[in-house]
Amino acid sequence: MPSHPDFALWIVSVLTEAFVCVLIVLRGRLRRYRMLACYFGGCVLVESTRGVLLFHYGIASTHYMYLYFYSDCLLSLLLYFAVVEHFGRVCDSSAERKYVRVGSFLLAVCAGVFCCLVVAQSSARLVTHLVLEYSQNLFSASAALGLGMFVASLRNRAVVLHDRMLAFVLASYLALMLWQYLLRNLYRGSSSFVYTITLLWIMLLLGVAYIFSDPASAKDEPYICL
Repeated sequence: MPSHPDFALWIVSVLTEAFVCVLIVLRGRLRRYRMLACYFGGCVLVESTRGVLLFHYGIASTHYMYLYFYSDCLLSLLLYFAVVEHFGRVCDSSAERKYVRVGSFLLAVCAGVFCCLVVAQSSARLVTHLVLEYSQNLFSASAALGLGMFVASLRNRAVVLHDRMLAFVLASYLALMLWQYLLRNLYRGSSSFVYTITLLWIMLLLGVAYIFSDPASAKDEPYICL
C-alpha cells in the first residue's frame, strides 16, 4: 500500500491534471491544442485507473504491472504527438511544418524498428518488453524534438509569447526527465528519483496551467521578439 505522502501526491497530481484540461477548454483553446488536451486528459484517466488497481491489487500485482507498462506507452505516444503538434505551430513556414511532420513520423518508425531489433536479440521475446522499450525510446525522441521546438520558437519572431512559453516548459520538462532517467540508470536502487520525477511533473502542470490562465501570455499577437 502507498504511504500517506504518496497518496497525497497522487491526489494533487490527478486534480492538477484535470484542472489543466478544464482550463484549456474554458479558455477556448481545445481546437488549437487538442493533442495537449488529449495528453492531460489521458493522464487523468490513466492515473485514476492506476490508483484503483493499486489499492485493490497492490503494486506487485500482474494487473497493475500490465496496466502501468501499456498505459505508459500510450501516454508517451500522446506526449509525442503533442510535441509534434506544437513544433509545427512554432515553425516559420508551411514547408518547415511539412518537414516536421515527415521527420517526426520517420523518427517514430525508426524508434519502433530499433525496439524490435533490441527485443529480437533478448532472451525473453515478450510484447511487454517491446512496449517498454518503445515507450522509453519514444520519450527520448520527444526530448530531442522538444529541443528543436524550443529553438524554432526562438528563431521565429512571429511566435506569440503564449506558444514560446509553452515550448520552453515542454522542452525543459522533457530534457530534465531524460536527465533523471539517465541518472536513475547510473544509480539504481535510489528512491529519491521517484519524488524528483513527481516534482518535475507537478512543475510541468503548474507551468502549463499558468500559461493558459494568464491573460497576458494568451494574446494572439506577437508579444516579444528576440
